[in-house]
Amino acid sequence: MEQHFRDGDSLSLKEHFTDLKNPIRYHSVGKWFLRTTQITAILLIATMAIMLFFAWIKNTLPSNIKDILSFFGRIFGGFYLIVLLVTFYQSFILPKIIAGKILSFLRKYIPDATGIERKDTDTFFFNWKGNAMAISYKENVTEIVDARSPIGYRKKVDKYIKVSAATPIIDDYTPDDTTILEEGIKMVHTYNDAFVTFKKGKRFFQKDVTSALERLVKESAKHKP
Repeated sequence: MEQHFRDGDSLSLKEHFTDLKNPIRYHSVGKWFLRTTQITAILLIATMAIMLFFAWIKNTLPSNIKDILSFFGRIFGGFYLIVLLVTFYQSFILPKIIAGKILSFLRKYIPDATGIERKDTDTFFFNWKGNAMAISYKENVTEIVDARSPIGYRKKVDKYIKVSAATPIIDDYTPDDTTILEEGIKMVHTYNDAFVTFKKGKRFFQKDVTSALERLVKESAKHKP
């Protein structure tokens, strides 16, 4: 499944818990701090209640309330700090890193791209030879059976630059067909569109990137009504 960023500023408190597989990005520092504190507090209070309940059942609950508060204070304080650091990175630092990767790819391999405009956290629109296109940085997470793993499977993460026609991008796609154009370059067909992926960390010849885009334009034209 291709991961995509959810807009945390527009999500209700309940909606934060409906999709735990995709990262959340906040644009407002105030909103980030408030929501992160609220959600962390809810999780920590629930965890504390469960732990106290089992301690009470087993008759291991400390008699001194100060000992209980000190114990949970140290654990939860450290956890809260970690959550703040991770979510701050995810909301305000990672998007800049992703934008840098996309713009670097455009400068290096598609220097004649024009009208470059940021559309989303991980997606830019641009024009190339009269064609409106979208380029994004994606991570596709799949589960692979692994008998050596305690849970019976392991997660495989594929990172790549994705180029498609500038239409609404569906992240949860089912590939109908995949063609390897060059090493590290794939053409993927879905039920209603096509796109090209360029493997992260792989160096390409500019002519191979151009050739892939030309083929993408032809394939995308077949899907137009």
